[in-house]
Amino acid sequence: MAQSVITHAFETWNVQRVLDGVAARPDKVVFALVPGQDESVPVDRNEGSPPAEQIQHTAAITQAGVLNENAVVYSVVLDTTVGDWDYNWIGLLDSQTNTVLMIVHVRTQQKLATRNGQQGNSLTRNLMMQFDGAAAATQINVTADTWQIDFSARLNGMDEELRLSHIDVYGRAAFINDAFLVVKSNGQYQASSGVGYLGGLRVALEQPFDIVVDKLPTTIVLDVCRKGEVTGRWETVFSLSQGNGFGGVVEYLDDVGIRHYRKSIANIDSAGWVHDLRIKGTLSQQKAIVDFLRKDNNLAALSDKEASRKNLGLGALATMDVDTARQALHIDQIDNDRVVRAGGGNGMADGHQISLGWTGSGLRVQVDATSFDLWHKDNVFPIHAAEIVGIPLPYPGATAPDGWLKCNGQSFNKAAFPLLAQRYPSGFLPDLRGEFIRGWDDSRGVDPGRGLLSFQESQNLTHSHGVNDPGHSHPYNKYEGSVGSGLAGFDYDQDAWNATVYTGHVGTGISIAASGGHEARPRNIAFNYIVRAA
Repeated sequence: MAQSVITHAFETWNVQRVLDGVAARPDKVVFALVPGQDESVPVDRNEGSPPAEQIQHTAAITQAGVLNENAVVYSVVLDTTVGDWDYNWIGLLDSQTNTVLMIVHVRTQQKLATRNGQQGNSLTRNLMMQFDGAAAATQINVTADTWQIDFSARLNGMDEELRLSHIDVYGRAAFINDAFLVVKSNGQYQASSGVGYLGGLRVALEQPFDIVVDKLPTTIVLDVCRKGEVTGRWETVFSLSQGNGFGGVVEYLDDVGIRHYRKSIANIDSAGWVHDLRIKGTLSQQKAIVDFLRKDNNLAALSDKEASRKNLGLGALATMDVDTARQALHIDQIDNDRVVRAGGGNGMADGHQISLGWTGSGLRVQVDATSFDLWHKDNVFPIHAAEIVGIPLPYPGATAPDGWLKCNGQSFNKAAFPLLAQRYPSGFLPDLRGEFIRGWDDSRGVDPGRGLLSFQESQNLTHSHGVNDPGHSHPYNKYEGSVGSGLAGFDYDQDAWNATVYTGHVGTGISIAASGGHEARPRNIAFNYIVRAA
């Protein structure tokens, strides 16, 4: 890919030309072949003209023109009389000062002349220089599109066609889901990320965008336009700011002729609450919101009311008359007693029907059935008895209520209580009197080898007790005797001396006192364990 650069030398040269009041305009284009040059590497702005032996051709600039106030273009045309040589270096040159103003590195190319039966080629090179005040500094007043092919017109036409195509789909303004939705978070107003379309221009917000709000009430306005360089990439740019509220999309041209599109997307009231003004979805989605299920049309858009009822999960009663007797489902006053009966005509026998009425002082309920479950405001979703049969329940009474049995090791009739027999196949309830219930190990490894409903004896965790003896002594008496001459008798004396005597097993009299009761247990409260029998 070709690389181009405006040199540092140009900056000094341009300033001096402006100070001298002379047009800052180059007059030559130089073509050279530089060995080993890589056109993919950016050009050094300090680079100058190649050595003379590498220069292939120098030509006068054929034409110069203005693209805009900050960009001018210089062109050179070499006909088929010029050649033959190769080149990969092009430079704009001021021949009076021998200053290289702009350099372009390209891949090696050929310039051939027509001679000796060889058809040569024509070469046109356009070199654009872009800098602030370029038109004024160069004193060029010829518009470029008067002498060269105007590709910008075609590109602008393509952009406009795409913009109009977006309007066909999204209308003048549309936002996808929460894109650009203004919210307040931790005291800061933000626009949410997402994609929107304004005036046919696609605008994308990659992440939440902080909005400066310095007064209330106010309106948040989105401003969108297309910007770019003459030879660079163009893109949609936007701004979010406070402004005066207005409806619809407003178009205007800025000072340099760029068209902008503006739309109010949110109002913020004096209390700081945000009111969303965005239009969401494509044109077809917007039309659906406006046209479908309009209140003033009384749901006329429902072409198949039966299917709509099913899709909404409504019963048949939602779309049927209820004031005529003997309908498939009916509510009908009977017996002149202000009683309403429900359940008729749907396969339920009379014994299954319920009649409700008002007696004047209270609600009258008539149930023509031998058995039923009573549901009330505190029992909207009753637990089925089968779900709790056999579950031990701590009960604060000594006698089990009807339908319940005490967990005291008693047997029960498995035929009379089949659900209970599924929980306790042995036909015996566990004896939980004075016992604690422990969670089944279930392969955890804390209490291995246990089965459900298995019994386990009490046990203390193995431990030891230490004994501390500060030392003690044992008394010892020595007796000595002597016999005098011709006399019989004993002579007793007591001497102070130390001796070490080794003995066998000796009791110390030290013992460890017993403590505690006759069992190991935690703090507890006694309840009577019972189970639901059926």
